[in-house]
Formats: sequence, structure tokens, C-alpha cells
Amino acid sequence: MLNVLMTLTFRELLAVSPDVRKMVNYQTSVHWTQCGVQPVFLQEDTDSIDTMAVTDGTCCKAVQAKDVPTWAHTLHISSNDAPASMVIGKTIVPLCAIKLLVSDNDMKMHGCLDSGSVLVAMNYNMWKDLKVPYYPDSVINMESANDQASSTLGCVHNLCVTIGPISLFLQVHIVCKSPFDLLLGQPFLTLLKCQSLDLLNGDQQLMLTCPNTTIMIIIPTQNWAP
Repeated sequence: MLNVLMTLTFRELLAVSPDVRKMVNYQTSVHWTQCGVQPVFLQEDTDSIDTMAVTDGTCCKAVQAKDVPTWAHTLHISSNDAPASMVIGKTIVPLCAIKLLVSDNDMKMHGCLDSGSVLVAMNYNMWKDLKVPYYPDSVINMESANDQASSTLGCVHNLCVTIGPISLFLQVHIVCKSPFDLLLGQPFLTLLKCQSLDLLNGDQQLMLTCPNTTIMIIIPTQNWAP
């Protein structure tokens, strides 16, 4: 009886034989295998080198340095060149400025817009030309992005600033050395509920709302240059 020939399908064989199932599962599964050291040639031309002996006595094909993927290639991102169809960011984009009139004598100034500043500040030389008093007891300490600290000289209280039909009163801190006429930081932007439209070419438009009359205007800006 043990020598009787029987016909089984492969499915039936797997069903009745655990050892066969284990062997088939092993043969058809993915396994990690250890490979020999793959040398990388940095020379541009390695066509003449077919194989190279390594320390474990095996030989392997020489691998071009350009064939070794970087993390950028792995993520499908070029480390140097962006795809031709992609719009990329500029290296730098200058700050924007607006024209305004300051104080009762309507002195013309350029106000540099800076949403990262917590104050409104004026250059000391511009303050001298303006001929208005400042209060030296209103001094604050400032810290720049590179951790350099400095102090203001004082503050001009309720300085009138006019932009088109909008007049507003700002607390303006006087600084000794600065590249700007007037720095318009968060106190200015929040007072006017400023909304900016930043365009791809670097242009910027501002929507300003007067806090007292609710007049709303849209004004263009220009690139600020020291």
C-alpha cells in the first residue's frame, strides 16, 4: 500500500505537507543578503576597470560615483537643479517701502515695512530735520537677529503720519544709527489692519483701514534700498 502511486495537485501537496509549505514559503519570500564591499571610483573614466578585488577575496563590478544615489535623488529632488517646470524661490527679496508725510510740516519720508519689528523707529538724523521733541525716559532695549543689543534714544509720542487720506498718530522710537528713514513695524501694521498682497515678481500692495474713519485704501509699494 505504501508503494501505491498517487496523483496530487500542488495545492493538495501543500495542504498535507507542512515541510513542503515551509520550503516553498522560504524560496518565494524576499530575504536580506550580505554583499561584498562595492568600491566607488571618483574618476570620471573607469571604463577600463572591469573588476576590482576586495579584502574578502571576492571580486565585484566597479561602481561609478555618479551611480551612487544621494538622499536628494532618493527623494526625487535634485540637489542642484530644480525641474524645468517648477517655480522656485528667489535667493533674496528686498523689503518694501511706502511714501508718507510726517508731522505737521508734512516732511516726506520713506517708510520701510518690516513685520518682524515690534516698534516704529526713526533715524536720528531724520528726527533732527523734523524738529520735534522726543522723551529720553521712554527708552527700550532692542536685540537684532544676530543677537546684537542696542538701546533707543527715546520716543516721540503721538507723531502724526499721513498716507493719502489717512492720518494716524504713532509712538516713534528714535535710533542713533539706522539705514532707514522710518521703520514701520507691528504697531503700524496692526493699527491700520494692514493686509498685504505679495506677488511672484516681488511687488507688494497694501490694503490699509483707518482706525478712526474706517476709510479703506490700497496703495502700491516700492523696493526699499538703503
